[in-house]
Amino acid sequence: MATVLTQGPWDPNAQHGGTPAALLTWTVERMPTRVPMRIARITIDMHRPVPLGRLGVDAEVVREGKRLQVVVATVTDERGTSMPSDPLRFEPVESDSLRYRAGDEGGLVPTTGISRSFAVAGLGVTDQGPHLGRSPRDLRREALELALGDAGLSRRDIDGCIGTSSEMFDDIRHLGLAPGFAYTMQSGGATAIWSIINAIGAILTGQAATVACIYGAAPTGGRMARADGTKGSFGTYSYGYPRLYGFIGAGMSHALHARRHMHRYGTTSEHLGAVAVAQRAHASVRPGTLGYGTPITLEEHQSSRMVVDPLRLLDCCRDTDGGVCVIVTSVERARDLASTPAVVLGFGSGHNMRNWWTGDVYDLHDDIAPAKATAFGQAGISLGDVDVAALYDPFTISVIMQLEAFGFCAPGDGGPFVASGALRLDGAIPTNTGGGQLSGFYATGFTAVIEGLRQIRRESAATQVPDAQVALVSGHGGNGGVQNTWAHATMVLGVDR
Repeated sequence: MATVLTQGPWDPNAQHGGTPAALLTWTVERMPTRVPMRIARITIDMHRPVPLGRLGVDAEVVREGKRLQVVVATVTDERGTSMPSDPLRFEPVESDSLRYRAGDEGGLVPTTGISRSFAVAGLGVTDQGPHLGRSPRDLRREALELALGDAGLSRRDIDGCIGTSSEMFDDIRHLGLAPGFAYTMQSGGATAIWSIINAIGAILTGQAATVACIYGAAPTGGRMARADGTKGSFGTYSYGYPRLYGFIGAGMSHALHARRHMHRYGTTSEHLGAVAVAQRAHASVRPGTLGYGTPITLEEHQSSRMVVDPLRLLDCCRDTDGGVCVIVTSVERARDLASTPAVVLGFGSGHNMRNWWTGDVYDLHDDIAPAKATAFGQAGISLGDVDVAALYDPFTISVIMQLEAFGFCAPGDGGPFVASGALRLDGAIPTNTGGGQLSGFYATGFTAVIEGLRQIRRESAATQVPDAQVALVSGHGGNGGVQNTWAHATMVLGVDR
């Protein structure tokens, strides 16, 4: 394991054992999360006054099972001279930073500081549907008000605001907020989870205590620009240079995933239809969804028109208008608020551009492996602990490929797995219990987040998974400059214990 030691700030008054002390901080690189992590402090007792310069430490971290042992070979001053020292004192960071343990995948994952320390304490969801006749800004304002009411907070309690579209730059005045910071971000359908990750990061670094993550869009209002300059909706997006050759829309991109899966594993259109039928069954008993009161059969799926081979009409989600707001804060603060907190157990990310370079971009729906390793490692769970899944589902093939990548079934077995009834409430892994984007509504990544939160908060009504303790949520979208190079985010939610 590669490690780098950086020296902490000098404290001229620091004493340890009656002599001056230098406080050094480990930063460990090349981890599953791919960010430097501070895992310990090391205090060195010097036999002479500490020089006003940097100390060099030749050190390594040795893993024994799941225990880490820090080995320090030599300590040198800035001129390269070896310096005598008493035996070093190694202290895992526990209080004012993050603590890490050796993960199952060979890296380090946080065990405190992130997991079970933050929660979604407020949820606001407006009406969701086509042609609502409302502006995105109006939808965002209502979503914020609903979330504040849910949490029992006022606008002045929000000291951080994260928007999820570039048009939100001037929203703050209209929302009536006065936060310490406000910015917008965009990573396609991974934006929802990433906004929560960024909110937690802001709280961890002292930038805010309570952050609102806000979404609002009206794609069916005809305001969005198409590739040819006319107005359209999400389905007309293009991905990098292939648009020059007529490659337009997410449907074409995901059709390549589907056709490749069929070629490799024998997956059929009927297998895709099993996803559509199962999720419509969930939506048909959930008021407020597109599919409410209208279940479908496999025969109806098979008779729906072809959109982009091999995807039929009922393999595709539909654009809807709507607003969403989630309020993120510490678990301790969330417990004092009006709503039931949904605790963030872990999160992780991946990007399918990595698989573009290896030629696997169509074989892999997302770069899920590192995202799962990080999120599950932070949460301290295994796949068997997951009670319900809320997966980003722009197309039916997306559900099949994600179930395989997360490990609910073997690669290539996704088709028969979903056809067996695995997605039902009494199935192997109840999935997209609100209908998902296919039959619920399309909120650009927030659809899955909402259902994950509702399951943990026991608010999924007719499709509530009994005693659900852990919800797996995924996000997917954007691109890296060419089709199918999606960003991915995984989040694990749990009940407050």
